[in-house]
Amino acid sequence: MDLKGPGRIRIPIRKWHTLLDRAVSREEDITVTILAKIQGKWHLYLPFQWHVTRDTIDPFLSYRLIEPGYEVWKTIQLAERHIETFRERIIADNQLTENSCMNCHTYGNQDPALSFFHLRGPGGGTVLNRNGELRKIDRFAQGMLSGVVYGNFL
Repeated sequence: MDLKGPGRIRIPIRKWHTLLDRAVSREEDITVTILAKIQGKWHLYLPFQWHVTRDTIDPFLSYRLIEPGYEVWKTIQLAERHIETFRERIIADNQLTENSCMNCHTYGNQDPALSFFHLRGPGGGTVLNRNGELRKIDRFAQGMLSGVVYGNFL
């Protein structure tokens, strides 16, 4: 498969699935070779391999979108991407919370029905998701002296 594009490449989803299915059925790695034209000169990069396995993985990836060098920020979003379709959805957006800082969210046993994240600043606290119902937990209610940072389900 040859792909061309200005700056970045987008592989149509059907072609992507065909490529992966073919690699699995033939038990072959995919070799990626990049040839880029930079300032009028062609650069050939060393090829690398993608190994595609028959094993399944969780189809969702969650992450925090924040500017590089995040000591100072303007926009923070917690997002989720379906890795089979590349569809993305925003879980939380700090533009809706007076630009408060929010940390990455944590799942209980990789279960999307049980998760939480911490929101800092005025009105901050821990936002708990249980089966799609959101509840904010007051971080000072049980005598905590400061905000929380990272959490864990035990």
